[in-house]
Amino acid sequence: MSQEELSQPRMTAEEVAESLRRLANLLEIKGENPFKSAAYRRAAVVIEEMGPALFEHWRAGTLGELPNVGAAIEKKVDEMLRTGELTALRRLEQEIPRGVEELLRIPGIGPKTARALWQELGITSLEEAARAAESGRLREIRGLGTRAEQRILAGIRQLRAGPSSANTGENNAS
Repeated sequence: MSQEELSQPRMTAEEVAESLRRLANLLEIKGENPFKSAAYRRAAVVIEEMGPALFEHWRAGTLGELPNVGAAIEKKVDEMLRTGELTALRRLEQEIPRGVEELLRIPGIGPKTARALWQELGITSLEEAARAAESGRLREIRGLGTRAEQRILAGIRQLRAGPSSANTGENNAS
């Protein structure tokens, strides 16, 4: 790549922020340290708010001076802007079925519950979650009972009702 090509970002600030949020979700689903996930989410907010100004910091080598952007996050942001990819995210995507992350869209489902649904019941889609809730299988997971099943079913109905009802999973309970 030429120096000019290296100076052209491969992702937008919004795409970088979304990748950091996805990385945070997948790390939590995997059971990693929640403080690490929270750090990625805080950095995502800063980066998204920066918009195109992010690229000026990147070109100047001052990403690490941004609030909530430490050395590890700086390296990840640089990788995304240089290559359009995030190796750490791709690895997690290979480990965790895509549908498990989709479970976070259900209001009231956070990363810990999504992980339990996947690891204990093999649930990897919204449809499987709905069937398990309807059949009473969710009660097999410690901490989930009839009320949780009803909340999950209501959340799935809300998602099916339309995009304005959807939740991103960021503020969900675990």
